Amino acid sequence: MTYEIISSLKSRIIRWPRHLLMAGGLCLLVACGGGGGGSSPSAGASAPPTITLTRSDSGGSVYPGNTAMLLPQFNYGSGTLNWIDSSGTSHAQPVVAGTATAVTPSQTTTYTLSVTYQDPTTVRSSLLTGTAALAVTVVPPPSLATSLSLAITPSGTVTRGTSIQVTPTFTVPSELNMTSSVILVNDNTDAPIAATSGTPVVHTPAVNTTYKLKVCYSDTRIIPAVSNCELTSGLTTAVQVISGPTKFSTGGLLNVARSDFTTTALQNGMVLVAGGINNAGEVEKTVELYDPVNNKWTRTGEMKTARRGHSATLLRDGRVLITGGYDGTAATSALNKAETYDPATGVWTNTTGTLIQARRWHTSTLLNNDKVLIVGGSVSSGSGTVVELFDPTTGSFTATASMRIPRQGHTATLLPTGHVLVVGRNNSDNSYLSVNSTNVESSRTTEIYTPTGTPAWADGPILAYGRYAHAATLIGNSNQLLVTGGYDYGTNKAEVLSVVTAPTSSSLWATISTDMSSFRALHTSTYINAIDKVLIIGGYNATSLMLTTTELFTLNSSTPANSAWSTIGNKELAMGRAMHTSTMLSNGNVLVLGTYYTTTGTVSNTTEIWSP
Repeated sequence: MTYEIISSLKSRIIRWPRHLLMAGGLCLLVACGGGGGGSSPSAGASAPPTITLTRSDSGGSVYPGNTAMLLPQFNYGSGTLNWIDSSGTSHAQPVVAGTATAVTPSQTTTYTLSVTYQDPTTVRSSLLTGTAALAVTVVPPPSLATSLSLAITPSGTVTRGTSIQVTPTFTVPSELNMTSSVILVNDNTDAPIAATSGTPVVHTPAVNTTYKLKVCYSDTRIIPAVSNCELTSGLTTAVQVISGPTKFSTGGLLNVARSDFTTTALQNGMVLVAGGINNAGEVEKTVELYDPVNNKWTRTGEMKTARRGHSATLLRDGRVLITGGYDGTAATSALNKAETYDPATGVWTNTTGTLIQARRWHTSTLLNNDKVLIVGGSVSSGSGTVVELFDPTTGSFTATASMRIPRQGHTATLLPTGHVLVVGRNNSDNSYLSVNSTNVESSRTTEIYTPTGTPAWADGPILAYGRYAHAATLIGNSNQLLVTGGYDYGTNKAEVLSVVTAPTSSSLWATISTDMSSFRALHTSTYINAIDKVLIIGGYNATSLMLTTTELFTLNSSTPANSAWSTIGNKELAMGRAMHTSTMLSNGNVLVLGTYYTTTGTVSNTTEIWSP
């Protein structure tokens, strides 16, 4: 009995540790909430995890394809970021709590953070899901359209052959990479005109034309970068082209294209062209003769000295006097050399004497006493008021009375009375002169030279408008002098002065009540006897475009101020010209040649002929 009791107790004592171990294990299993996977709540947790989805960047809207940084936060469980893209495809991306995730939406997108976790209220396996959502707003970048503009001059209706100045203006934001900028003519993408903001281009339309500015760029604000083009509407940049006036007829081609030369009508009916600057920028000593009968140019003897900006005068004996100018070398700014051309031999001969004052862009006027009056210009040294006389008999130069003020860009006209009237000047020095006790801008002043008796200068009548690089022409036998255009204030104005008697400082200019149709400077004016009108040709307009247009002036002899301008039906130049020459031929036609030299390759050897 005692033995059985002892054996039974021994057996129970041996089993108790195993029961204790099993109970402990079960206790641990329940306390741990099940085994394996993800984060676990702390001991005794009874609440679901805290779940948030925020931005770790600035948090604002983004452009398409740009990166937004999302920050998922949850204190236990397994997280997945879910969204649907612009194509409708669903995405699920595992995330780690506290670690930012990059997304690149192409449209406004809602991102949902889903967290799967063990239900903390039970020891049995039971998974729950919690979510947090965040929308990322995607906005398109601002348009470039408002930063494009295109302007044309002239606009509206133009005649065929009119040059249109097209000026593009555009600004490309720094975020954009501009790939091209062009002007389209009638939407023709096969022949675009390269465009630079603020730089005008010139186009001559033959048909009705609409101009549009097209700017293309790569938008690097969008990822991947998107190419785009902006285009102006063309609503205000269209021209209607109508049939234009008849063009001048074509003259013979010069052997050498030249600018800043002289043209002289010889007594034998030929025209002599001397010197100038050629297309390569070299100063010429070559000389050519134009024969109006066969419309051809031939070379003749070269000058002794290459020169441009010189002056030429037909002497009474048929020779041509060339004075001053510039030879293009760095050693000189003006020449004091002079030479004469004999049409009978084609030979040039240096004059016996030289100019007292080296000068260029001066005037030389044949007086009734056969001497030549040399006035003004740009002088290399000394005084620009020095005036000199050339005596063809002795070949020498002597000083005569000096002017009150240096003059350049002036005109000098031999009046029927034998006096010489000098008009205007370049007033870049902003000087004033007192005339009749009134201070006036020097560009409005004139001076009169009396060659007889004791030669002297006197103040002439004050111009209504200051001017230089203008033109002055005697109107046939009317004893009226017409002055037109020029730079300064008189660019489209004209004035007439009666020169029946020698004018004085008290004489008055009659301002033509109607303006010229265009601003003009460095143009020409020629009296046409056959129609009793003055022909105005070419020149620079207010925007420095060389004009092809012409105007005809008809004098109202009884009331000069009411004289008329005519442009309707006028012939036009085939090309724009300024600083050209217009020479009356013996057959009544006008020979036009030359253009302004701006840079190499801009001078033309073409000539044109106007006929009544």
